[in-house]
Amino acid sequence: MTDIKMEEDKNEVKEMVSRPDYDPWIGSFVLYCREVAQIEVLSEKEEKELMKQIVEGSKSARERLTMGYSRYVPLFANYFCKRYYIKEGWDFTFFLDVVQEGNLELVRFINQYDPKSSIDFRQMAFWSISKAICNALG
Repeated sequence: MTDIKMEEDKNEVKEMVSRPDYDPWIGSFVLYCREVAQIEVLSEKEEKELMKQIVEGSKSARERLTMGYSRYVPLFANYFCKRYYIKEGWDFTFFLDVVQEGNLELVRFINQYDPKSSIDFRQMAFWSISKAICNALG
């Protein structure tokens, strides 16, 4: 089943690249969004378990937590870009920069977060990502 899906994706990418109006930035971003969308949303229980593993020094738990929240970054970037910049007109590479800033802030936040604090991880992560995106937008 997975092999069939991978073959379909390869064919779709070949078709997309062969178009005369193909933009490599947009193509790579579409693939990124598809990959991120396939990541499962973390439950509160999973989140707490990953936090315990991170405290113990697990890099795989840190990566899983980062991937679990990275699916929200393009959504937030899209929301804030539409809210503040759709009227002025902006190019796609600007949007990619905004998404990258959100991802970098997510990694920074996860590295600095103290699981013993009373602050809810999810709320703080969302706030941190939103703040980074707003700062990137100027």
